[in-house]
Amino acid sequence: MKTFITFLASMASLYSIAQNTITATLDNENTYSINPMIYGYNQDHSTPDSDENWGSRRLGGNRMSVFNWENGASNSGKDVATFTNDNRIPSLVGTTWNARNDVGEAYRKFHQDNLDAGVESIITVPIMGWAAADKDGANSTTPPSSRWIYVQPYKTEPFSLTPNLTDDSIFVDESIHWLVNEFGNASTSTGIKYISLDNEPGLWSSTHTNSFPNTISLQDYVSKVIETAKAIKAVDPNIKLIAGEFTGIRIIKFKDASDWDSEIIGYTDFPSYFLDKLKQASISEGIDLIDYISFHYYPQHKVDSQNNYNSGGVVIRHSTSSENYVRRERMDLARSLWDENYLEPSWLTSANLDNEPHNILNRVQSAIDTYFPGVEIMIGEWDFGHDMDISHGISTVDALGVFAQSRVQIANRWNTSSGNPGNYTTPAYKLLRNYDGVLSTYGDICIPTSFSNKNKASVWASKSSIGNKIHLLLLNKDLSKTNNYEIKLGEENYTVESVWGFDENSSLSEIKGFTSNVSADSLYFSVPSLSAYHVVLSPDNITGIHSTFSSEIKLTQLNKNQYTLSQDVNWKLFDLKGRLLQENFGKLIDLKLMNTGVYIINSENKSWKIVK
Repeated sequence: MKTFITFLASMASLYSIAQNTITATLDNENTYSINPMIYGYNQDHSTPDSDENWGSRRLGGNRMSVFNWENGASNSGKDVATFTNDNRIPSLVGTTWNARNDVGEAYRKFHQDNLDAGVESIITVPIMGWAAADKDGANSTTPPSSRWIYVQPYKTEPFSLTPNLTDDSIFVDESIHWLVNEFGNASTSTGIKYISLDNEPGLWSSTHTNSFPNTISLQDYVSKVIETAKAIKAVDPNIKLIAGEFTGIRIIKFKDASDWDSEIIGYTDFPSYFLDKLKQASISEGIDLIDYISFHYYPQHKVDSQNNYNSGGVVIRHSTSSENYVRRERMDLARSLWDENYLEPSWLTSANLDNEPHNILNRVQSAIDTYFPGVEIMIGEWDFGHDMDISHGISTVDALGVFAQSRVQIANRWNTSSGNPGNYTTPAYKLLRNYDGVLSTYGDICIPTSFSNKNKASVWASKSSIGNKIHLLLLNKDLSKTNNYEIKLGEENYTVESVWGFDENSSLSEIKGFTSNVSADSLYFSVPSLSAYHVVLSPDNITGIHSTFSSEIKLTQLNKNQYTLSQDVNWKLFDLKGRLLQENFGKLIDLKLMNTGVYIINSENKSWKIVK
C-alpha cells in the first residue's frame, strides 16, 4: 500500500503543472521492419557520408527528364528563363571539370560516392522522349532540332561502352548496360539496385514546354513506363524499378491528363488505374515491370491567422514566418499522409476531393492491395519548408515517424541534405539516425502506435532487433503547454535508459532531469512545448557476458581487412540494414570473408562506420 501511495504522490507531482494529457498504446503483436531507405535525401552537393547517417540518396528532379547520360547535358526547362542546355547535373554531383563530358560520368560519380558512404542509390532515367544534345546555353527550340536528342527505351544494335555521340538518339537500356558493366548487376554488393522512371510527368508540359509542349495523355504515359521497364529488366532483371514520381494531387486524381475522363472509367482513383495497367502488362511480360510507386509530397495548406483555409492566405510550406499560426499549421503537414480524419485546409480538398480527407498513403496502399499486391510505396521528394524554425524540426521528425509506421519503403527529402547552418533538418534526422553522435539509431522494427490529441502531439514507436530496446518519439506540437504522455507499452520490465531531444532553444543533446515514471507496462513522461524527444527504454532483464572496459575504447585499422579494438570487449558487426553478421569477444575484427562495402562495428558503448 505504501508503494502505491508513493506512486500516486509522484504522479500527482508529475501532473501538477500538466496542461495536455496524451494517451498512447503500442501494438506489440503486429510489428514489421523499417526500411532505412526512408531516411534519404536528394542529390544536391552534400556528401552522403555525414552526421545525418543517410539511408538513401536519389538523383532526380526536373532536369533528369531531359538528361543525356552520354555527355552529361541537361536542359533547365522553365527553372531558368532561357531554357538552358548546360553542365548542371555533373556539377551537381561533383564530377571533376576534366571528366564532365565523359560517358556516364555523372551516374558513376553519384553512385561511387554513395557506395563509399554505404548509402543506397536511386538513379532517375528519362522516358519523356527528348534530352539535351549539348551544353551550349539558351535553347528556345522545339524538337526535333540539333539542340535535342531522341530518347529511346531500346537499342536494336549491340550495346557499346563508348556510344556514338553523333547519332540522333540515346538509349535507356544501353545506359543500364553501361552501369552494369561499371558496377555489376543489381544482385551484387556494388550494383545499382534502384532505377526511377522519369520525374513528375504531370508537369512535363509546364516545366519542359519546349521539349514536351502537348498535354500528357495517360495512355501515352503508361506506354512509356511499360516499354522502358521492359527494356531495363531485359538488361538486368534484378533492378528494382520505381514508377510515377507523381506530384501534388495527381497521385490521387490525374485530372489534367487529356484522356482522364475516358481512361478513369471503372476506377476509384488514379493509382488504381495505373497499377492495374502495369499489373496487366506484367502478366503479359511474365515479370513484374515495376516494384515501387512513388509520389512527391509538397503540402498545399493555405490558411489565415485562425488556421482556417483561405484562398488569400499563406501557403505554409513557402512561408518563412515563425508566427504561431504558421508554426501550428506546419506541424500538421504530415497528417494528410495518414490521418483518415484530418481535413487539409487547401484548395485541393474542395476542388478535387469533395471535402474529404486526403489520407494519401492509405489510398495508395488500398490500390496496391487491390490491383498490384507486392508493389511498395516511395516518396521521392518531400519538404515542409522554413528549416530554420523549430516547427520544421518537429514536423520533419513527425514525417519520419509516419513513413516508418505507414510502411513507406523509400523517402528522400528535397533538395539539399542539411540546408543552412543552424537548420532543424540535421537534428531531426539525427534524432532517429545518430542521436548520440556514435550512430545509435531509432529501432529497425516498427511498433504500430495509436495516440490522442493529434493536433497537439505525435507518438511513434519502434524496437531494436538487437537488444530489444524500445524507442519512442514524443513530439509536443503545443505552442506553450507541457504534454504529459501516458503510454501503454504492452510489455513490462522496461526502464528509461536515456532521453535525447531538441527544442526552440537548444540543439540535439541528451536530456537530463526529465520527469518520468514507469509502472508495470505503462510509461508516464512529460515533454515541454515545441520539443521533439527520443526516449530509449531498455529491458530490465538483460543478461550475458559483459567485460570491464574503459570508456575511452578506440578502433584502429590495421589493413584493408582487419581492425583492432584497444581492449578485449564484446563486439558485433552489422550491415547498414542492421543485420547482424558477426559477433565475438576480443580485440581483432577480421573482414577477410566480407564483401566490399560499408559496415557498422558496435562495441559495448560505441559504434563506428567502417569501409572495406
